[in-house]
Amino acid sequence: TIKPKFTGVPTGIETIESTRIYGLQGQIFIGYDGEATVTVVGMDGRMKKVDISGDTRIPMPAGIYGVILQKGTEAITTKVVVK
Repeated sequence: TIKPKFTGVPTGIETIESTRIYGLQGQIFIGYDGEATVTVVGMDGRMKKVDISGDTRIPMPAGIYGVILQKGTEAITTKVVVK
């Protein structure tokens, strides 16, 4: 009998609880209680790094972005569409 064995390093996708990250009209909204660093990466490879404290709105032109929220060794990585 073959049984699956799941091992490995956590991905960090859900390590910072109760964080909300989504795109709005012309901006990215980050709902987070505390201080962290946010890196926004455009599909063309350009990056924008912002230190945040609490809920934050980052103005961005329309497009698709990768958003990384980091606090120490914890991180959330997601994709966001800004209209």
